[in-house]
Amino acid sequence: MSFINISAVYTADPNNIWAPKNAFMLNDPYAIVLNIQVDSSVVREGLLFDAVVQIVGPQQDLTGFPWWIIDSNGDVAPSPTRDSTWTNQKFQWGTNFAFFVFWNSYHDAIVHVGNAKQGVFFVQGTVNVQGSDLFAASERFWFKVRA
Repeated sequence: MSFINISAVYTADPNNIWAPKNAFMLNDPYAIVLNIQVDSSVVREGLLFDAVVQIVGPQQDLTGFPWWIIDSNGDVAPSPTRDSTWTNQKFQWGTNFAFFVFWNSYHDAIVHVGNAKQGVFFVQGTVNVQGSDLFAASERFWFKVRA
């Protein structure tokens, strides 16, 4: 039976993605890492996957004091997450690998967020194998950001 699994999600310094890091300054290099395992049959078939990693604001409450974004039109919209979506990815690293998204600084990752740039947050992720019923969702990994 084919499977896909996210065994871990965490934040890290992009120069060392194998070492989870749970505290950042606003200008520290920043990455979100998904450790993924997938059945070899999925790799052999040449299937593609879509991945989403999220930085989640601690309140997740659109009626309180949520994160908000300003889009390219200048419109303000509530957004309790900062999503990074990657589509049509190949399983080019085999059956056990780290998929990661990085920014030069944490501030770069959330520059469009209007408030709550510092505090306690968490990351999470999903992987969806295209053309199949296979998907995986991670647990949460908590981290802190300070000035």
